[in-house]
Amino acid sequence: MKTAEAEFPSILHPADFGLAGGVDAVEFGHAERDRLVREVCRHGAVVLRGFEWQDATAFNALVRSVAPESMEYEGGITPRRRVQGVVHTSTDAPAFVPIPLHAEMSYLDRIPRWVFFFCETPARRGGETPVVNLTRVFHALRPEVREPLVQRGIRLIQNLSGKKSLLAPRTWRDMFPDSDPGQVREVCERRGIEAVFSGDRLTLVSQRPAARVHPQTGEPVWLNAVTLHDSFSWELGHGGRKLLAAGLAALESRRDERVSAEDRPAHALYGDGGEIPRDHVLHIRETLWDCSVSRAWERGDVMMLDNTRVGHGRNPFSGPRCILAALAEPCIPAAWPGAVRSA
Repeated sequence: MKTAEAEFPSILHPADFGLAGGVDAVEFGHAERDRLVREVCRHGAVVLRGFEWQDATAFNALVRSVAPESMEYEGGITPRRRVQGVVHTSTDAPAFVPIPLHAEMSYLDRIPRWVFFFCETPARRGGETPVVNLTRVFHALRPEVREPLVQRGIRLIQNLSGKKSLLAPRTWRDMFPDSDPGQVREVCERRGIEAVFSGDRLTLVSQRPAARVHPQTGEPVWLNAVTLHDSFSWELGHGGRKLLAAGLAALESRRDERVSAEDRPAHALYGDGGEIPRDHVLHIRETLWDCSVSRAWERGDVMMLDNTRVGHGRNPFSGPRCILAALAEPCIPAAWPGAVRSA
């Protein structure tokens, strides 16, 4: 993982807009929306720094003025809490857990075009939100890994219990709060997901392309959730928790001896049901991190990224940390030519 890369993400200050500090979020959003979108389309990700926005109220106002069409985190797979308006926590996963690099909600047919982050409290150590250009990842992957996934597509399987466990800490009620099974099926149908209840277990199955077309550049984008539907033990080791990673891998190995791939908490297959080789999944993980860029947060930073081109993750951290997030403008990027399309 690189610590810096020219112009990615681009960092803009009030002076770049001919402004001083203490800028009103709503006025800025309305006045500079077009320029901000152009900058994000040009660079993939932009950080606004030094604007003196202090809290979720200002962040919510900025997002609503820049991108009025918000998107709910409906059917999301990570734990989050709503904070205010369109704003929620970026993730409530424990501090020691690195979040794999991914495009937001790439396991669904519709994804947010824009993802916003706001740094209310930077971590004392670590806690960066690394970003990665997914077109670069597409070209960096070995063809023998990339092309079978592009041509055969991806089948994503999730098994969610009604009760938490060590290897499956998120339940279907966490994913679909305040919903009964009938409502869950309706939500999943809107998202292009097959939802099957068996007692208190919910199985979600979806077919997704491995690569999509960027809506403006026409370039290929490696936009899928293969690594999110796999063991997180590799990320734990990558984040420096090697003993914990080894312990988790051992637990998962024993579990996998007892249950089929289709019965694991999360699993990714080729679209035709074939197993994706383990070394291929590891190569994808390594390529994503090798292509990523990480910059330290500063209090008050806002990052806006193009979710159809740029993925993000989270590094482990220590000390208090509060990064808020918001999603906007649902879109359905087309499958890359030759790629299997969503079911």
